[in-house]
Amino acid sequence: MPNKNYERYQELMVKIKDIESAAGLMNWDQEVNLPSKAGNSRGQQLSPLMMIKEPMLSAPWRIWRKRRNIPRILSSN
Repeated sequence: MPNKNYERYQELMVKIKDIESAAGLMNWDQEVNLPSKAGNSRGQQLSPLMMIKEPMLSAPWRIWRKRRNIPRILSSN
């Protein structure tokens, strides 16, 4: 029987990779095709992606800390 936590971890990593791929494409487009006056708009488009990604990156640590009863005060997340 597969480990449920590992499956959740794999699913989370796929979602993070998808976000990184979208951001990478947007960054590439910014460097290659984006009109010079559209930089602010692109920043506004990329910002929410990074805001979604950051908590996802810390999720495995939060799960690990919770399972081992490590108080939040002892950790940065």
